[in-house]
Amino acid sequence: SVFAIAQTPDGYLCVGTQEGLVRFDGVRFTNLEDKRTPEFRHASIKALIASRDGSLWIATDANGLTKYKAGQFVHYTESDGLPSNQTRCLLETRDGAIWIGTEGGLSRLKEGKFTSFTEKNGLADVSIRGLCEDHRGVVRIATRRGLSGLSPDGSISTLNFGLGAVANALKSVCEDRAGNLWVSSNEGVTARGAQGDILYTVNEGLPDILATFLYRDSADRIWAGTYNGLACFVAGKVVARPLNEAGLGDLVKVGFQDG
Repeated sequence: SVFAIAQTPDGYLCVGTQEGLVRFDGVRFTNLEDKRTPEFRHASIKALIASRDGSLWIATDANGLTKYKAGQFVHYTESDGLPSNQTRCLLETRDGAIWIGTEGGLSRLKEGKFTSFTEKNGLADVSIRGLCEDHRGVVRIATRRGLSGLSPDGSISTLNFGLGAVANALKSVCEDRAGNLWVSSNEGVTARGAQGDILYTVNEGLPDILATFLYRDSADRIWAGTYNGLACFVAGKVVARPLNEAGLGDLVKVGFQDG
């Protein structure tokens, strides 16, 4: 299974799988391994980002965080300051900081130092599934108990979606150009704007109520993966169809735009 895709500045496409990291050069796939970190070799890769300094950041299921740059690997674990070795999602903010969502809270890596945030700091929950930076510089944090927001001044607040725990067990978050926040959960996809919430389920054309990732492309279209295919939102309408109608499969776990 593929969980993450990222393109590095040198043009290579990196793919995170259940059995480690591979690189695609347009012709062939090559395993990326490091003899000094054997635990990373067959790790389940949960997230990838290519940062502006040319580094590839790799979040793994149980082995912490790894940085790959110029052929060198640097490995970070709880002993270095991560709140948990179960890393789930990654984000680079405009100030160059790397944010890591884990099963033990949120961590920021800046200038070589980790700063962590948990429920003691105001997070809704320490199980983090998705991250994005909004137009105001607020880091939006999708947790299993709502959407927390960490403001530039350090304050944390939380938005709730729907009724009960299922709706608030969020899996992903993104923001469109109009400033609307989009979140995915096991009850569908919700867009929150100035006029309130819009919930998209199978009744509105979503291929499946179980929504996985969210992604905003360069044309400001919001894409959502589900357990039964891919959905695209344009002007408030679901215009995509389930991938299995074309024989392409069901569960969609990741999205990526080349270029």
